[in-house]
Amino acid sequence: MANNLHKDHRKRVKARYLSLGLDAFTGHNILEFLLFFAIPQKDTNEIAHQLMNQFGSFSAVLDASLDELMEVDGIGEHAAILLHLIPDLARAYLEDKAEPHQKYDTPQKLMEFFKPKFIGLKQEVLYAVCLDNTNHMVSCTKLAEGFSDSVSLPIEEIVKFSFRYNAKNIILAHNHPFGLANPSASDQISTIELKKALSALNIYLIDHIIVGKNLDALSMREYGCLEEFVDQDWTYLASSK
Repeated sequence: MANNLHKDHRKRVKARYLSLGLDAFTGHNILEFLLFFAIPQKDTNEIAHQLMNQFGSFSAVLDASLDELMEVDGIGEHAAILLHLIPDLARAYLEDKAEPHQKYDTPQKLMEFFKPKFIGLKQEVLYAVCLDNTNHMVSCTKLAEGFSDSVSLPIEEIVKFSFRYNAKNIILAHNHPFGLANPSASDQISTIELKKALSALNIYLIDHIIVGKNLDALSMREYGCLEEFVDQDWTYLASSK
């Protein structure tokens, strides 16, 4: 009898999702539903409650490490991998939907482009983008990975990236996985030094985007760290200089 109730409960949850979508689910309900596909024979409702109690929120569960997840009673390797996979899937999905050759002529467009790349990351990562002379993206490349609170701005790799695509206009982006998007003193100093070094090679660092832990984002150009560009409109054109 218990097995039938368990089976019927899963059918009801699946029917609810098919009828109403995830908007009708709380974080606990979503975890319970996800775990159906990794834990076939147990009551995942109780396991979902344990996860929420252990980590405090739906997003914190998904951000937990595999070892941390498997410390929860009822979570084995398959279930832990499934939960850990969700942020990676979200990042891959949103990156795939981005249009790499569209025109990027405002900081807002760049910030929206970069945000998905940092979903779920626990270390700082540096990306570089080059634009052609019509403000269309030519390439976006991950240049460096750092620690939870720092990543270097490797000028040699940035120059190689620029030369590889014959690009004069470069935009950088990195994340603060456990903090706000506000630039640190180190961010500001290293960005100014890098801008000057690239300028000597006729490569223009026209913005540096920072993305915070909650996917808030900031343009260092708008913030005033690249003041020599402030008097120009958002036309990322080296040819206009």
